[in-house]
Amino acid sequence: MKKKVKYILMAVVAVAVIAGIAASVLTPLSVATITLQERDAELYFIEQGFVRESEVVDVITLTGGRVLVSFMQEDRPVRYGEILVILDSTDLEHEIAQIRLNNIAIEAQIANFIEQERRTRDTQQTTLNSLRGEHEALLAQRTAARTTELDQSRIRTENIRLQSILVDQSRSDVEAAETELVSFTELFEAGAISRNELDSVERALTHAQTQLATNLQTLEIVSTETNAAQDEYFAGVLSSVQAQISGLEHQLASSGEHPMLAYYNALIASGNNTIANLERRIADNTITSPIDGTVTDMHIVAGNILMPGQPVARIVSDRISVDSMGNHTNLVEVFVSTMDIGELNLDDTVELTLRRQFGDVNYRGFIDHIYDSAVVRVSSLGVEERRVRVLIAPPPNSTDTFRPGFDVDVRFNTYFAENQVMVPKTAVFTQNGQDVVFVAENGRAIVRPVTLGVELRAEHVVDYGLSQGDIVIRDANTTGLRAGTRVRSE
Repeated sequence: MKKKVKYILMAVVAVAVIAGIAASVLTPLSVATITLQERDAELYFIEQGFVRESEVVDVITLTGGRVLVSFMQEDRPVRYGEILVILDSTDLEHEIAQIRLNNIAIEAQIANFIEQERRTRDTQQTTLNSLRGEHEALLAQRTAARTTELDQSRIRTENIRLQSILVDQSRSDVEAAETELVSFTELFEAGAISRNELDSVERALTHAQTQLATNLQTLEIVSTETNAAQDEYFAGVLSSVQAQISGLEHQLASSGEHPMLAYYNALIASGNNTIANLERRIADNTITSPIDGTVTDMHIVAGNILMPGQPVARIVSDRISVDSMGNHTNLVEVFVSTMDIGELNLDDTVELTLRRQFGDVNYRGFIDHIYDSAVVRVSSLGVEERRVRVLIAPPPNSTDTFRPGFDVDVRFNTYFAENQVMVPKTAVFTQNGQDVVFVAENGRAIVRPVTLGVELRAEHVVDYGLSQGDIVIRDANTTGLRAGTRVRSE
């Protein structure tokens, strides 16, 4: 009986599995599809511009000076960047030359200071090696004096020689500390170091002077005493030698740029900054036209002495749109990426959008002027971009609508074609080097080869292989989708 039940259960499971497989095979795969219709294909990009006033520019000086030469004439056409006036820069050039000579002198001081520092360190290293040797000799003398009867006169002579070396080193330390104090006093008075740093150098000089006085006193004692207590004497001399050794080791181990070098380098950097500012002023002394236009008013002649901000001339732009009444209209200025500028041409039609509270308003304009060179512009994200200045003429009689300073969205159409068949980019895949799509025919997915045309933002134009009315599966990567799969539209 149990076996019979077992076989029945196995049969039920098998039937369920077979039914599930049959259902999965026979049930169509649900897919997203699109029924193709002929539509207008277009490719465009949108930039934000602004309305600028009809361009009449008053050219002014950024710096002052004597007018060396003027190239301007009344009613004479000028081009953007053309030189109008050159101011005399002789005084500025002389000032730059003087600062450069001063920097050369400072660099020579730096080289001399570095050489002096090197020599001082070499001397300190030599003295340190000598003191280390004397220290070892003193230790040996002390040991010998404790174990044997030495000639006191010979010992005193040797001790006088050693103490004289210590006195000489102390004098060198005092001289070096005095020189350092002079340098640091100059730095403090120039505001390059703090009072604490100057106090530290003064304390070092006081310590060196105290050490010299101690060594001189010891030398006097050694020179006059005949039977000094040897242990006490050796302890004192060894301590003095060790102090000299420690001081020299600390000086040689010190790292980092000397404050005097930092001060010299700061003077050179300041001079270079001044030179850069003077060179900018010299560049500003060459006054150029900010626009293409015609000189209508001249305010200066050669020989005039100008002040900063003084008017030089008035220029009326050639890039002014004229309405049907002969009145100047305002232009829309926009900056286009260098990647897109090649798609634009003069007189191309563009779409202008003015944002309004109760609905945006669209107008047709045309490209009035494309400048030859690119400029650096900073995007809203702080990224520097190369962009070309483009001027757009709004429709005639629209001056009251396009007022100076208004923001305008400019839509540039770079491709347009009527009655095109298009498919989503996600529908296209490659099979054996051929672009193909899945087409739903008679409830199954069929692979259809296609020839693609222009690539739009989210779609491809299809030149051959598909027609209006074809049902295309939107996503070729749908799970379970392959050629021959039973499908149904979602």
